[in-house]
Amino acid sequence: MLALLCALAAPAVLLAQDNPKDSEKKGMEVFDEVDPYTKGDKELVKKLGYVRVGHGPWHGVDDTHALQETMGGIEMLFCETEHFRIATSLTTYTVPNNREEREKLDGEFKRLKKKLGRFKPPKNELDPWLRLHLYAQRVEDQYAQFLEEWNIDPQEFEQRGPYLGYPNKIQVLVCQRKSEFGRYVRAYHQTDLEYSYRTVRPGDSIVVGANMEALKEGWEGHQDLPFDSMLHNMVVSSLASDFIDAWNDNMFSAPRWLSYGLAHVHLRRIDPHWTLFDGRKAGQGNDPDQWDWEPRVYSLVKNEFFAKAEEMFAWKEYADLHQRDHMISWSKVEFVLDQLGDGKRAFLDAACGARGGFSTQAQDTGALERQRAAFKTAFDMTPEEFDAAWAKWVLKTYRKK
Repeated sequence: MLALLCALAAPAVLLAQDNPKDSEKKGMEVFDEVDPYTKGDKELVKKLGYVRVGHGPWHGVDDTHALQETMGGIEMLFCETEHFRIATSLTTYTVPNNREEREKLDGEFKRLKKKLGRFKPPKNELDPWLRLHLYAQRVEDQYAQFLEEWNIDPQEFEQRGPYLGYPNKIQVLVCQRKSEFGRYVRAYHQTDLEYSYRTVRPGDSIVVGANMEALKEGWEGHQDLPFDSMLHNMVVSSLASDFIDAWNDNMFSAPRWLSYGLAHVHLRRIDPHWTLFDGRKAGQGNDPDQWDWEPRVYSLVKNEFFAKAEEMFAWKEYADLHQRDHMISWSKVEFVLDQLGDGKRAFLDAACGARGGFSTQAQDTGALERQRAAFKTAFDMTPEEFDAAWAKWVLKTYRKK
């Protein structure tokens, strides 16, 4: 999965779209102009943790009006939270008869209700405004989770920048259509991806983008699938990898297994049934048990058929990893987080300590030694000792799964 200004004004509820008739002419869904959940109540906006709902700054000299115009004048909704600027063009979503997704949404609704009071959860549909509120809650949850799981105190990076060490808030754009997403990445990032995008702007901000239409391609005739959960997983995965590749301003010099492994840890907490490797994948979904990684990792360890730490240290590109390597990366990161608590923060700092480099570039010759040193400094382990401790944990823990 590839990669995607502060305003101090009082919270306000603004129009979602300047000219709704333009969208009507295009045959698109017209969004309500006013958020039906806060209805302009500044106290409710604050309770949701927002700086603002509606138009405002986006990036640099561009505000959300400019973003919307660049994307074709489409219907869009915006909000700004403590750490994020969020833009979405997601249309109304019909919730399928999927137990996992409905249970997941019920939990999210309960949390929104605590903030909104009279909030009445919908039964079968997520309207565009509710989808905006869900994403605002989701990304803030994930940001807090990242800090907690690595024992990070925000005051540590406050001087460099209040948003994971960057001066500008994290930008999250979630689109309904490929065409919209394509206009965005071409205009703002000079690339031509159609599925998802993530990046880190050095000394500036973290960016994640995704779109629903590209995700749904390849699943024709499967309208009962939990596409909201699948899209959520995509965004979570991109953010997790971005957090790693942004930490200490390392600019993608962090170990690939750590970046991808944490992405899997985060998305599997959302819904493990929809683990994405590189997005759409031929045959994905044909094996009903492909999501059940614990017994697979157990078997790989039992048969000693897995990438050793020294092998993983050398991975530089996504193409270097097979499917089993994703499972092993996930498991080893999970082991670090769950079992090596005393040293995991020191490990994160050491493994992501090279600033301004790119681990995918051949000239990053220090990557292997950085990772060896990170294990020694943080855990007093050699790579071989780490593999042995992890394998012992897998055989003890996953056997029960």
